[in-house]
Amino acid sequence: EMSGSVFNVTVDSCFFGGYGSDFAGIHLKTTRGRGGSIHAIRFRNIFIDGSNSTKQPRPLSVAMFYGGGDQKPTNATATPRVYDISFENITAILPELHRKLFPAFNFVGLPESPMKNFRFRDIVARGKSLGWSCSDTSDFGFSGTIVPAPGPECAGTESLTSHLK
Repeated sequence: EMSGSVFNVTVDSCFFGGYGSDFAGIHLKTTRGRGGSIHAIRFRNIFIDGSNSTKQPRPLSVAMFYGGGDQKPTNATATPRVYDISFENITAILPELHRKLFPAFNFVGLPESPMKNFRFRDIVARGKSLGWSCSDTSDFGFSGTIVPAPGPECAGTESLTSHLK
């Protein structure tokens, strides 16, 4: 969760999850009223073992409407911004314990502040899921091998590459 700003962070060569881990994955969260920004963040060479995860079925999620509710848009300084995030060489084992399928990758921006300029290269999720879910996003770019392939709602302004599966 973020209040204020987080920027210029690189997470490289990490293993998340495994036996006894209820909450494996990369999850960035903020909401209206917190202001600040999350930007210039790089995730690369990550392995996520969510096979035993009981609380979080998504290996990657970024939510700007965290907590839901019906909070109204705030003034510009209290509206968070999320941009310039990259994910490269991420492999995830999806949970087997959930009876309901979820999107493996979930990105929820705000109408007044869409997430933008995200880059995904060589992202593979193994297991059953509903693929990708994106709302209020723009300029999402994909390259290399992306499994499962994102739908058109995640494509943004950049076309998908031929390596999507």
